[in-house]
Amino acid sequence: MKNFLSRIFNLKPSLSPIVNQVDYSENGKFEVIKFERKYCKLLFEGQRSVDTERYIVEMLVKSGELIVANKEIAILKPQIHGTGNLKIFLPFDCRLENIYTNGNELIKENDVLFTVTQINDKTIFQENLLKQNQKNLNKTEINYILDDFSNEYKIKFSKIGASDFRYFKLYTEDERSGADYLGITISNYNGTLCLEFYSVSDTFTLAKGDEVNLLFENNFRIDINFSNGLNGQKYDYRNYAAISIKDVKGIFENNFLKLKLTSNRKRIYQVYTYGHFAHNEQYESILEGKLLFKEMAKKFIQMHLDKNLE
Repeated sequence: MKNFLSRIFNLKPSLSPIVNQVDYSENGKFEVIKFERKYCKLLFEGQRSVDTERYIVEMLVKSGELIVANKEIAILKPQIHGTGNLKIFLPFDCRLENIYTNGNELIKENDVLFTVTQINDKTIFQENLLKQNQKNLNKTEINYILDDFSNEYKIKFSKIGASDFRYFKLYTEDERSGADYLGITISNYNGTLCLEFYSVSDTFTLAKGDEVNLLFENNFRIDINFSNGLNGQKYDYRNYAAISIKDVKGIFENNFLKLKLTSNRKRIYQVYTYGHFAHNEQYESILEGKLLFKEMAKKFIQMHLDKNLE
C-alpha cells in the first residue's frame, strides 16, 4: 500500500494555482456605500431599530479584502437609544477599497461607510479570493491516534480549513441559513478506510440501507450503501461506509462535484454540493471547496506515508 500511495501522491494537487494580479477597476463597478437599510439586518431576532439611533462601527474585514456576496462586513452598535445591533452586508461580490469610519465616530443613516469595487467576473473573483484565503485552507489538521493498550490506531481530521468542525460541509441548492448541511470526512480505523457522514436533517438520518452516490469530474464516482445502523439522536446523525484505496486515489485525483443521499425507506432523495459561502469557515467559493476537499485526501495519504502504514 505504501508504494501505491507514494506513486499517487507524486501527483501533488496544489492549493496554490497561478493567479494573476488584477486591476479590479476594469472588471467591476466602483461604488460608494452609505448606511442604508437595504444593506442592514438585525444581528439578533426580536430586537428593533429606530431612525434616530446613532451607531459606532465595528469592521469585520479590512481595506483591500475581497468579500463574497452577503458576508457580514461590519456590525453597527447603537449608542443613544440602545436599540438592536445591525449587521452590514452587500448582495454582490466585491473588493473593499476605503473605510470612512472609525471605532469612536458616531454615524447615522445616509452617512458614507466605505467604497467598494463590485467584481462581475466570477472566475477572476474566485481565483483571487483563493489566493487571499490560502492561509485558512492550509489550517486543515489530521491526527494519528494510537491506543497504547490494544496497539490499534485511528486517523481522523480534527479541523477542516479554519473550522474546528471535523466534517467537510455540503449544502442543498436552496439552503440559505447554513443550518441545514451534510458533513463528510475520510478516516482510517485500524486499517479500514472509511467515508464518514454527518446529518442534521430529521428527514435524512443516514439509516441502514440508505444510499450515497458521490460524483467527481472525469466520470469518477463512489457508490455506497449503509450496512450499519445510524448512530446519534435527533438532528445529530452519523454513519460510515468502508471504501477502497482506489476510492481514496479517485478523491485525490478528481474534483468533487456533488452527492446524492437517498432514503430508501422513505423513497426520497436530496442533492448536496458546495454552497453557503457567506458564513463558511471552510471555503468561500466553489474553487476553494474543490481544492480543500482534495487537500483532505492529500493530507490523509501523507499521514499514511509518514506512519509507514501498509
